[in-house]
Amino acid sequence: MRDALISSLDQLIPNRTPISNQRVTQNVTQEAPPTEPIRQESADLHAARPGKKPSKISEAQITRIIDAVRETATADAADVARYLDNLVQHLDIIGCSPDEVPVYLRMRNQTLASLYFLLMKGPRPSPMELRSLALRFALDARKPIVVDVRQCVIQLTPKGIQISAYKSPVGQLLNFPQAAAVVRDPLAVRVLQHAFAEPPHVDQLISAIEGHFGGPPKQSDTLCTDNTAFTFEIIDGTSTKPRVQLWIDDREVSFPISSAIHKLLRELCRNPQMELSGPDAKDLFQITNLSKTAGEIRKALELTRAGAGCWLQTNRVRWADGHAPRPRSKKPARENGNNKK
Repeated sequence: MRDALISSLDQLIPNRTPISNQRVTQNVTQEAPPTEPIRQESADLHAARPGKKPSKISEAQITRIIDAVRETATADAADVARYLDNLVQHLDIIGCSPDEVPVYLRMRNQTLASLYFLLMKGPRPSPMELRSLALRFALDARKPIVVDVRQCVIQLTPKGIQISAYKSPVGQLLNFPQAAAVVRDPLAVRVLQHAFAEPPHVDQLISAIEGHFGGPPKQSDTLCTDNTAFTFEIIDGTSTKPRVQLWIDDREVSFPISSAIHKLLRELCRNPQMELSGPDAKDLFQITNLSKTAGEIRKALELTRAGAGCWLQTNRVRWADGHAPRPRSKKPARENGNNKK
């Protein structure tokens, strides 16, 4: 699980420099590496100052610089290790397997981006909708929150944010919530604190989200909605080696190299009401393993946009109701100025 997280750090922490597996998993208490390169570099840096020569730099000054660098690097490595350990524990609790980690992290960021655009709608976004997205981000980004968020309370504890929910109106009346989960992720803690403030701290939430993404996220980074554009183009419709391209909004779906995938997509896009069984696919379109082919399409959709994998149903392979792709409209060719009258 830890290796899966490290390989997905570009999604986990978008505005950070990629961290190697070796750096993260290295025991931060082990013997430090040789200091001579650092010592020489420190001397060179000091020598660059006007009027400061390497010979004037004392051994004590260089040692202090090296110690400060080592202390900062050790603290940073320990923070990253604790962060990953907390996230591994969270993923274990919600039942997220290592194979699902990239999709989960993408959906986590999309939930945060959706919260951002809700905040940007106006000066007074819906507190219930805002808190629902904050809870989804903190608890399990794969699932929308189905409980009434007004029944949820949060409390800051030494271990993080404890989220509790009243099980009944009587419990709410008596102020007797039942403990549900503890959130340790620092970003999730900040999001929950600002979201559940009265009134919600909109500016602080916007600042925290932009800090995570390294700037404002894009609309295409949000969770799928009913307004999400799902389009296709049959680039080559030949019977033996067709080529079909799908887009979710403006993001191109990337598929493995497989003629079976494109054969299936061609038929499903041409006939959006089609339902296929394994024997039908083999007899009509020479697709020998329909289940595997449909699964690869679902995985590609999910990797492009979290939640999009369910648009292709696999009990009998078909598009889910309301989720068949539409032909992609081509931009009109720019009119030649020489032809204008």
